[in-house]
Amino acid sequence: MKVATSSNTFTVSKGSGRPPRRPGHNLVLRFKHHRDDTLRCLHNPLVPATNNLAERDLRPLKVKQKISVSFRTKAGAQDFAVLRSVLETARKCRLNALDVLGINPVERMRRFAYAAPAPET
Repeated sequence: MKVATSSNTFTVSKGSGRPPRRPGHNLVLRFKHHRDDTLRCLHNPLVPATNNLAERDLRPLKVKQKISVSFRTKAGAQDFAVLRSVLETARKCRLNALDVLGINPVERMRRFAYAAPAPET
């Protein structure tokens, strides 16, 4: 038996569990079961409506991994992640990346803490 959806076609054998649902039905069920989480951004202005910022932060890591196939060592991957984190935090705090890399780590943390105070809870 073949089942056609708007995005793809797949084969389902008889007796393999529940029949597949349409994508719109799955979306309605997800909204129903996770209503509080789905609409949290409407009630709390500190919660972003999307996770695009988090996805953009991860993109350089995946691009580097795809180009190089993988990191040679775990330490190299950790160093890359720390450097990207520092540079992204500097960019979000509107600090010059070269200035941030030129100061010692303790002073760097003080500047980040001053430039971007923790949100109120």
